[in-house]
Amino acid sequence: MSEKLRVNGIKLSLEMTLITIRAVSGERDPNAHFLKLMGENRVNLPLLCATARGGETAGSYCILTEDIPRAKNVVSGDNTLTTHIQFLPSVGSISVFPHNFNLEFLGLMLRLVGEAGAPLHALATSISALCLVTDFSLLEKTADCIAGHVTLPGNHSPFRPDIRVKSM
Repeated sequence: MSEKLRVNGIKLSLEMTLITIRAVSGERDPNAHFLKLMGENRVNLPLLCATARGGETAGSYCILTEDIPRAKNVVSGDNTLTTHIQFLPSVGSISVFPHNFNLEFLGLMLRLVGEAGAPLHALATSISALCLVTDFSLLEKTADCIAGHVTLPGNHSPFRPDIRVKSM
């Protein structure tokens, strides 16, 4: 690929924990129960991906590392969750804001994550962003690899967040 793809920005998250919940057909959906508990206890979920297929459900959720003790306390002892939930600590997300998203862009991002030697734990898209979840220790290296292969706007802000929003 000779021409760099244009993106509107790249943002890195704070350190998070990736929570994965899976359930099979015929069971009460632990994902809905987990989301209800997090909402009732005002635990923020910066990333939420959920799927349902043929009666099976799966969810991937990121929670800031600082909120994990509270989240674990909420779900501990809850039998509908403890057998379905997995915690993967020390992950982070790279959000890339493409300009005129296309499949070439998606392929490039997946290739660059691989070139950076970073595992891809989760992938989410929206109308405006592609969010890649990888090991927190490899976040900067992966973002630098991506930045070296795309064109950022001249007024691009720093990769790291300047403002922290906290649930009360």
